[in-house]
Amino acid sequence: MLAHTGHHSAAETIELTRHAARAGADFVVVINPYYPPASDDGLYEWFAHVCGSVEVGVWLFDTSYSGVALPDGLIARLATIENVVGIKVGRLHGRYLELLGRFGHQILVCSPHEETWLENMRDHGQRVYMSSAAPYLYQTPAWRPMREYTTLALHGDFARAEEVAATLDPVRAAARKWLRGGPRPTDNIAPIKAWAGLAGLSGGPARPPLPTLTPRQLTELAADLAAAGLPAG
Repeated sequence: MLAHTGHHSAAETIELTRHAARAGADFVVVINPYYPPASDDGLYEWFAHVCGSVEVGVWLFDTSYSGVALPDGLIARLATIENVVGIKVGRLHGRYLELLGRFGHQILVCSPHEETWLENMRDHGQRVYMSSAAPYLYQTPAWRPMREYTTLALHGDFARAEEVAATLDPVRAAARKWLRGGPRPTDNIAPIKAWAGLAGLSGGPARPPLPTLTPRQLTELAADLAAAGLPAG
């Protein structure tokens, strides 16, 4: 099991990580501190302190949410920490490929983007899909194409996997409309929670200061999901 335990406070990150470990997590994803801005040396010392204080495997998280792009030199240093086992690359596909080429022999380099997951398995030998909302937003209990094409690909049947993956195109179009827009990285949080709620999951409103969807937007989202084959749960 894997849990996100990141916080800009090292003490709270350690506390959350230990709690996750007690709850059964085998690995955690830790985002770098985002306030105040730190030097590469400062970030290394922060991670070294956190990793040295916990007893589970730690994944780095290179994402625009943090306001910091982890440079290659810093990643190389962090990868030498004993319990740093991987990095989640929440950036464009080209950046994932760059880091895979440089560090794939040393730590697991994974992408959270469903649209390239099949390619990553077929062409880049990936066997781990890093955490994202796609598995629970793009599927229903009765229709699980992502699970199906993943299983097919892991067994080497890429032709059939491509056929199944293509059935998700209408869902991906809805995701591009609702989950990829907005000038800020956090602009997708309210639609993710609303989408989850419409799927019958525990979504709820976004917490202030993040906005929530208006009733009109929620109606439009529900219509788009139904058109994509994802009726409300």
